[in-house]
Amino acid sequence: MSDALHPFADVPPSHVAPSLSLTADGYVDFFQIVLQPPSTTLIALTADVDRTWNGIVWNGTAIRLSGFGVSSDGQNSRPKLETLNPGGLFSPYVSEGLLDYAQVTRFRVLLADAINNNPVFISQQWLVGRIALCTRTRLQLELRTLIDVPNFQIPANTFSPPLFPSVTTP
Repeated sequence: MSDALHPFADVPPSHVAPSLSLTADGYVDFFQIVLQPPSTTLIALTADVDRTWNGIVWNGTAIRLSGFGVSSDGQNSRPKLETLNPGGLFSPYVSEGLLDYAQVTRFRVLLADAINNNPVFISQQWLVGRIALCTRTRLQLELRTLIDVPNFQIPANTFSPPLFPSVTTP
């Protein structure tokens, strides 16, 4: 093939070596589960290896978040968080009701920031809507957004235009 027909024939040689040395940086997902009071237990899990990030020791285990998404028609997605339950480790929390409405936060961190312990992340929060499955080997939680829970009420009056015009400063 001639150089004239090659799509990268116009690329300066000084750009070739740096472009071939680029490496992609993956994400590490950290899952924090805060159980219901009176318990003060914090469960910190990651699908990665055990690591310390942001002052917390995150235990590496098989964990997966599925069904997460945003729809254009306003429907709330109800993702499922599935993890191992070795020997029924989380079963006492389920039987005592401490996982009901527990708060789940996913911290999405670049691998380089996780390794260097930089507190740079994207976080998303859900509440446990229900325990979909609990066996001695597996735990599956159905998550809901913070406003998609029973007994949530939208206030009758909202402070929005046109009844309440925007406030501006002079």
